[in-house]
Amino acid sequence: MSSNILAIGLNMNLTDQLNIAHPSRVTITESCDEAINVLRLWDISTIVMDSGASVNVKQDIEKLLSATPITTKIVLITPITDVTANKEYSSLGITTITGPISEDELEPYFH
Repeated sequence: MSSNILAIGLNMNLTDQLNIAHPSRVTITESCDEAINVLRLWDISTIVMDSGASVNVKQDIEKLLSATPITTKIVLITPITDVTANKEYSSLGITTITGPISEDELEPYFH
């Protein structure tokens, strides 16, 4: 099975925007554990995760990194700019952006 985008914990408005822009390409989950189960079944090229969906963001990021190939893009949406955390995630190859955001702002990460 193939899906290109895995959305974790995104608000309904952003999820709807993604589904309109990328019909049949978005898989939606509410948590990282649910996402890990999806990753076992689907080919995912981009993961978009809202940090608000996680109790322990660092632990969830580590789970995602261990369950995906190195070519998978991971975009983490954070509610505030935390320079230290953003640098740490950046060194792991993860893009962090400060939310709230729109689908248009996410679009460059899907190519």
